[in-house]
Amino acid sequence: MKKEDILENIKILYIEDDKNLRDTISDSLRLYKIDFQTAVDGVDGLEKFKKDNFDLIISDIKMPNLNGVAMMKSIRKIDEKIPLIFTTAFNDSEYLLGAISLRANSYLIKPLVVEELINEIENIMRPVFQNNELKKQKEIIDNQARELLINNLLLTISHQWRQPLSLICAISTKFRLQLELGDINLSELDKGLENIEDQASTMSDILINYEKLFISSINDKILLKELIEEMVLFLKRSIKECDIKCMLNIDNDIYLDCKRSELVQILLIVFQNIIKNYKILNLSNDEVKVFTHYDDEYLILEIAPSVDDGIKIDNLLVDIIQDNMRKFCDGKMVNNGLSTSLYISKLKLVNYNEDNNESFI
Repeated sequence: MKKEDILENIKILYIEDDKNLRDTISDSLRLYKIDFQTAVDGVDGLEKFKKDNFDLIISDIKMPNLNGVAMMKSIRKIDEKIPLIFTTAFNDSEYLLGAISLRANSYLIKPLVVEELINEIENIMRPVFQNNELKKQKEIIDNQARELLINNLLLTISHQWRQPLSLICAISTKFRLQLELGDINLSELDKGLENIEDQASTMSDILINYEKLFISSINDKILLKELIEEMVLFLKRSIKECDIKCMLNIDNDIYLDCKRSELVQILLIVFQNIIKNYKILNLSNDEVKVFTHYDDEYLILEIAPSVDDGIKIDNLLVDIIQDNMRKFCDGKMVNNGLSTSLYISKLKLVNYNEDNNESFI
């Protein structure tokens, strides 16, 4: 980022009781196209800070009414992080000890050299701008990951809707032709309408099941075992060909402090991938083992289909899961082609004990 771009995109509060110095520095700031406001003492500076948003404060230390140190103590109660440059005279040493505790980024000795002041402003604000750019890039990546998850969710719903929609279309087409030919059978029509109602009910149930699965409480504390049980039951209700059996060996009291909807979508991707591969490989044993264990940093949730080691499970959406594990669980994912391990930061665990509780769904 160019120096000019930084200087032209910040707003400074400049506090100085000496009018001649204040006017001189103000003229220099204008030359560099810097947006700024001035204040004549600490009282004026504090009031203007409360009324506007600033990126940087430049303040004299020794001023009437309210000195710079006292003013900044009040400002720090409002904003602990705003960058600060103190301007001082050699005889201001009595204030410097108090100024140190206020985490000033720089101290400039009067008389001020304009070029030195401008360089200090740039040096202080450049990391702020770089950090903001990184935040923007991360936000873009997070939004892309979220969009991919949403797209995957929509694809899943559309896949589950495809069969009932096809049946509805086939039935309606059949009776439209019969109606045009004048050869409609009322008994068959009644059965056909009943079938259409059943298929429409199936489509509605799919949406209701999705809604139930994704609903979260206000505090978003998730009981992991309960969530997985709900998700497996959802898969059985929503995917007719799914007869997945899930062996759970999960600590009984693990609560996660993360977004339920994102965790559900991550788990759905993993389980749907397993179901898809079971169908492709024509495997009759649809059993999946789900268990937890720990290392120094993570709770590890391992999901392993019951297949021979020589069989590889493909097509997992690794990038989507990785991005969202980092964001929502402070974690990571490891996929070896057979089992999938989701590493969830222990910082995201609300409560757990070491008593395991096995169940079979």
